[in-house]
Amino acid sequence: PVTASGEPLAAALSEGSEDLGTVFLAIAEKRKVRFTYRDKKRSIAPYGLVHRRGHWYLVGLDDDRIKVFRMDRASNVRAGGETGAFERPDGFRASDAIPEAPWEAGGEDLTAQVVFDPSVAWWARRQIGNRGSAEEQPDGSLRAAIPVANPDAFIGWLLSFDDAAELLEPPALRAQLVDLIREGA
Repeated sequence: PVTASGEPLAAALSEGSEDLGTVFLAIAEKRKVRFTYRDKKRSIAPYGLVHRRGHWYLVGLDDDRIKVFRMDRASNVRAGGETGAFERPDGFRASDAIPEAPWEAGGEDLTAQVVFDPSVAWWARRQIGNRGSAEEQPDGSLRAAIPVANPDAFIGWLLSFDDAAELLEPPALRAQLVDLIREGA
């Protein structure tokens, strides 16, 4: 099914676009890829390329773990010499390795409790999708429990609802939101 993420459709193709061709060919030929990422040399089995939020991401096996690398942050990208150097797991989908919502990518492990006004409940439900649980209230509002790994991105998204959303819990996340609103006032 097609879902709307609310983000503009865009693709950054200028910087590093030659690396995309190298990686795409390496994926097709099952060649390992070597590159530098955050000052660390990497050698991975590239399983797929995914475009998300205006950037290309390489998903692959690195040190026996599936990892994701933003391509515009990689340098010195080279494909290995041996074709058929690895096998992708059956049914593997690279897009499943990359969170859809910006607040899902991060190191925190929080669950936000939010109430959305009836006027935006339909949009909130659509944005949340299957990422959390949401229950319509008798007054038409929506009460949602949303997993949050990146508090800053979550607060940014929540602010897009203006005053039609109230963050109830956790207290520290609510305090962060209140402080941000006070600073802007």
